[in-house]
Amino acid sequence: MIKRIFPFKLLTLLFLLVLIGSTFSQCDDADLFLAIDTTAPSPGNSGTITTSGISATGLTLNWTVASDAVSAETTLTYRVFYSTSANIATVGEAIANGTEVDSSASNIIIKTVSGLTASTTYYFNVIVKDGAGNQAAYTIKTQATTAIPDIIPPIPGAGGVITTSSVSATSLTLNWTKATDAITPQTSLVYVVYRSTANNIGTVALAEANGTPLNGAGTTDIATYNVTGLTVGTTYFFNVLVKDAAGNKAAYSTVSQATISYAVNPVLTGTYNTSGSAQGVTVSGNYAYVADLTSGLQIIQVLP
Repeated sequence: MIKRIFPFKLLTLLFLLVLIGSTFSQCDDADLFLAIDTTAPSPGNSGTITTSGISATGLTLNWTVASDAVSAETTLTYRVFYSTSANIATVGEAIANGTEVDSSASNIIIKTVSGLTASTTYYFNVIVKDGAGNQAAYTIKTQATTAIPDIIPPIPGAGGVITTSSVSATSLTLNWTKATDAITPQTSLVYVVYRSTANNIGTVALAEANGTPLNGAGTTDIATYNVTGLTVGTTYFFNVLVKDAAGNKAAYSTVSQATISYAVNPVLTGTYNTSGSAQGVTVSGNYAYVADLTSGLQIIQVLP
């Protein structure tokens, strides 16, 4: 059976068809597709992010431009996020947990990140969005910043003073206070002892150029050194260089010290008759030391 359409209803139907046709004719194809676009962009190169220009406080992120079924590549926008935890792997996680670098920008494949902390591991991600608002995340990138360059030398202890002790004709002992450093632990500082017969080892450069290193490449964590093999009655100059883990060096203050002189062709200027049994005689410098069993130690001066 054919249902009859009243003229009024027929006119209404025709009017609606004309209105719809007019609306569609005024919309371009892009607007129509965007209205029904529910597919997120595809991050380029499988979402790989690389880093370059890594320093103690910044770095540069690089990625490949994304593509989209509807939006042109040049219209895709990118947001960069970072975190100190691996909690920005998805769009939702990045927005909720990450710190955004600047604001979103269109058609970019590089972003410089600054203001980071030295020697710290960071996690980075990039979110790409198309014209319909669909978003996709790249693959999270992990990168540690470098350490702050150490260019400050250690500080010699006690103002760099070196003292001597146990001085003999052929040896002596050097003593100093351990140095400190802003980065290298005190126990890791290395000391090199230098010797010269001239006062020409007062700085790092002079000590290395003119001095004789007595302990090779140096010794870690020491504050004393026994010097042997010296010449009788000779004045020596000594210095100590301290070095940190980065290779920065500092010099202590030069100290001079003469070894003890022996009497040459000594002349007896006194005698001593033991009251008991002499246990031994030792000559040191200009003196003879006599050990008497009954009277104890007796000292006799001898002169050249």
